[in-house]
Amino acid sequence: MPPALPEPPAPPNRWRQLLKLAHVAAAAVTLGTVACMLLLILLKSEFAADEDLFLLDLAVFRLFESAATWGFAGLLLTGAASSLLTDWGLWRWRWVTLKWLLALGLGLAAPLWLVPAVNGMAALGDAGQTQDARDYLHLTALAALYLSVAAAVLLGAMALSVFKPGGQHRRPLVLASRRLRAVAALALAAVAAALYGWQLHLQELRTVDIVAEDASLLPDGSYHGEARCAGARYRVEVDIEGGELRALRVLERPDSFYAYLAERLTGRILDAQSPAVDAITGATTSSKCLLKAVERALGAPVGATI
Repeated sequence: MPPALPEPPAPPNRWRQLLKLAHVAAAAVTLGTVACMLLLILLKSEFAADEDLFLLDLAVFRLFESAATWGFAGLLLTGAASSLLTDWGLWRWRWVTLKWLLALGLGLAAPLWLVPAVNGMAALGDAGQTQDARDYLHLTALAALYLSVAAAVLLGAMALSVFKPGGQHRRPLVLASRRLRAVAALALAAVAAALYGWQLHLQELRTVDIVAEDASLLPDGSYHGEARCAGARYRVEVDIEGGELRALRVLERPDSFYAYLAERLTGRILDAQSPAVDAITGATTSSKCLLKAVERALGAPVGATI
């Protein structure tokens, strides 16, 4: 009797292959963008201290808010889908668990570390306050350090995917039920939709129009304006003398780093004699809120929200 032939291998799951391809693509975009941002920051050391570095900071800022942010979001979403909807699981293989710890560590550290650094560099550069500025040098060093760590972590995560060390956990946890997998997928989709909706709301605030109110039509005196946006409140006082804006005081503002950056608009408003000026890059939402408060002080209704 001839020996039995071995069973043919099972055909690959097409959806799993597509998910893996999307995950690898998101990882490549994220790592490539992080490397470009780091190179641009290191390039600043080749320039003299009195040169304008805003274009380099603006390039870093644009890369971060586009390719880096969406690439990392895609990395997390495809990774979560692989963990929840396939047999990889979240707590089944040690290397998968370690990858998640590394990715979540980067994600949680970014708002506290990288985001203020990148936004702060762009804002200080936009306001022309980079020369001999201790804050600017500090933020540059923080951004370079985070990006170096991020590049190392991403390379380490890729190595884990290739070599898959550690084997299984002693007590692996998997979502065996289709119902549980469906609930997990819906929860993941809800979180992604909520984050995307919040980004759309912020984008709407950042693109709100500011009316160029004519101060020459106003009698001399002090005028007050107020605006609220994204939970923040600004109150300002504007002094008009001889048909010109003579002074601008911020009476109330949020206690945040971005509000601190946005206050650099006051000189720009007085120079232009109008609130219809460009927002501070890196603090756009706070800038628009402050500009809207000044606009209302010069004639628009007070107390409404953007």
